[in-house]
Amino acid sequence: MNLPSTPAELINIALSGALQTAPAPDEGTWHRLWHFNRLGHLSPIESALLGGLLANQPSWVFIAGYQAALRAIFDDLSAEGWIAYAATEDASDPLNHPGTRIEETPEGWRLFGYKSWVAQSRHLSHLIVTARRGGEERPNSSVLVSGTADGVSLSHREKPEFLANLSQGFAAFDGALTESPQAYPEESARNFGRTESRFVMLAGAGFMLNHTSDSALRDRMAGVALALAGTCKTPEIGAQVMAAVDREFQALVAAFDSAGLGAAVADWQADKRLLTMYSGRIQKRADKG
Repeated sequence: MNLPSTPAELINIALSGALQTAPAPDEGTWHRLWHFNRLGHLSPIESALLGGLLANQPSWVFIAGYQAALRAIFDDLSAEGWIAYAATEDASDPLNHPGTRIEETPEGWRLFGYKSWVAQSRHLSHLIVTARRGGEERPNSSVLVSGTADGVSLSHREKPEFLANLSQGFAAFDGALTESPQAYPEESARNFGRTESRFVMLAGAGFMLNHTSDSALRDRMAGVALALAGTCKTPEIGAQVMAAVDREFQALVAAFDSAGLGAAVADWQADKRLLTMYSGRIQKRADKG
């Protein structure tokens, strides 16, 4: 696909009706379409927006925003392949499923332990894994490891209740060598959560725009998409500004839902909270001043 690559140009094409959603009934199809449209080669902002415009269901909206956010924070990632940020651990079973740790060996850094939630587990190229190093009590180091490396085992949940078409699994590490003997800066991990929310919301704005025929709603969605693109471009934007953008985005989600526009979207009732789940944290941050 040969498309203009600025948010405004992409939105203009969508408003003209020249950019249609892509039929993707399963994750394997979306994986092929994501690569066919070279979303990993675009800037993260354009990747999230175009991915959302193409997505035909919320699971693909999440992937579009998630992959873009990862590449915005960890800027050495390949344009090809999907990556997962593996941070969640099973605190209820630390004996059988201990958290991840790094062991420094003559061959390089090796990973041991478990992670209890891995996105796109069936179609992964690499994982960015948070792990303990040395005497750390909590995982403060983030390292890159291939999903097919020796010592990496991925398994998959049978029926996730939320974003069911997104494969979600577990990762076990038994001495897997990391890609390089160094960790990402600690601030990268701290910034990822805030960045993920903005890019997923941007993809969500594109998704709603391309699933709406009402011209007034489309105009508002175009405006909020441009505003969200601005928040992605300027990470240090104030909490009050982000809260204001979020309020308009949430109003549009409510309007989209009440108009019945999700009726033709697979798993909309189960998955629509993807577009609202970041709001509480955004508004709480603004309330703190």
